[in-house]
Amino acid sequence: MSEAGKKLDTDGSECPMGLECSIHYRNDERYLSDEYEAGRIITYWKQYMIVTDDNPAITGMTALRSMLDPTYVPPARYTTEVCEVGEGRALGDLYEESGDSDDLIREMIRFVQEHDDWNNFEDAHQMVVDLVKGNLLDLTTSYRNKSE
Repeated sequence: MSEAGKKLDTDGSECPMGLECSIHYRNDERYLSDEYEAGRIITYWKQYMIVTDDNPAITGMTALRSMLDPTYVPPARYTTEVCEVGEGRALGDLYEESGDSDDLIREMIRFVQEHDDWNNFEDAHQMVVDLVKGNLLDLTTSYRNKSE
């Protein structure tokens, strides 16, 4: 395992959230900040974790590139993802198993929806939760395999 991988708190033993953590334990989470238009919602259902959060594709260079290149279309601000973590398991369980490999983490992502509207942040999450509960999404293969 790499040095960076060794520093990850994969089992929750060092997590300041303790037993309330939604990553290390199977807890639903809702954090919203209207002031910053930022938040995270996590819902566990059966073998899935549905998470709505800031888009990980946005980096510090996104704003700079937007200013320098008028043709650049930045990624959406938010994503809702469906991840297959396994019945009764949390996301942190997969980090423990993946070791130094991101492949297992990428394989667990089954659906991704991007969106920009903060006023629709909660509704976008709930819509995907309802689609998962209604078995209306194809979650049989990883999102990476669908997009290749």
